[in-house]
Amino acid sequence: MMLPGCKGVEPADFRDGDIISLEVLNSLSIPSHRVKVVLDADGNLERELEDRGEQPKTSKHRVGADDIKRVRDLIRSIDWHHVSKDVVIGLDGTSARVEYQGSKYSVWTPRHDTEKRGLTNFLRLENELFRLAGFNDPDTPQQ
Repeated sequence: MMLPGCKGVEPADFRDGDIISLEVLNSLSIPSHRVKVVLDADGNLERELEDRGEQPKTSKHRVGADDIKRVRDLIRSIDWHHVSKDVVIGLDGTSARVEYQGSKYSVWTPRHDTEKRGLTNFLRLENELFRLAGFNDPDTPQQ
């Protein structure tokens, strides 16, 4: 779903100076309640992991050109207009928010009915950003 006050434009190519941000909130998870991954087109990646009641833990590293290309390809593969129209919500689960080129997209539990909701490539992008951030299991990212 498109967040209020956000532009409903299709993002263009991931290019110099661009930043993509993914934030996932787990409603009932005590470890890894909030996970944020920020990647710029130069390969600088920052990850932030927050457990309930704890200070966020942040780390930074660089990723390679092949990794940037995979992210670019995934961004291009997503039907952002379709993602912005996803209206599934719930009381439990996760909330995944992607910010890119001035637009913000929020999706409730993209792992639920992924194909039916047309979120397969959105979930692939989430998984790739988690992988680049060093999380082995995208369902339960931990330090």
